[in-house]
Amino acid sequence: MQRGIHDFQAGKYREAILNYRQALDAEPENPVTHNLLGMAYRFRYNLTGDQDMQRKETAAFRRAIELSPDFLAAIKNLAASRYRDGDAVEAAELARRALRLFPQDPEKPILESWIRQGERADE
Repeated sequence: MQRGIHDFQAGKYREAILNYRQALDAEPENPVTHNLLGMAYRFRYNLTGDQDMQRKETAAFRRAIELSPDFLAAIKNLAASRYRDGDAVEAAELARRALRLFPQDPEKPILESWIRQGERADE
């Protein structure tokens, strides 16, 4: 996992993905590694526009949350992904969940804006 973190920080997202996947081979139930893998997929998607990276990003965040339902960072990361992907309703649900876990979150204004947009989309 440390090699993945190093590669991610160096902007080597493809290498980070490989290292995080290798770490998950050794410890498949590690929610932190799944979350970090999701971030590497996100940055790779942002560089390439590869839709497969986008799908894998979302799946990695979902898996991190399955393994650790109160994992705030993964919840917020998935909310951001779903908002970006146009699913305002799911982004709002996740933002609500994040604020229940940490009401004083410094990102509260953006989470609240996602909630408002999700409520409008759900009408």
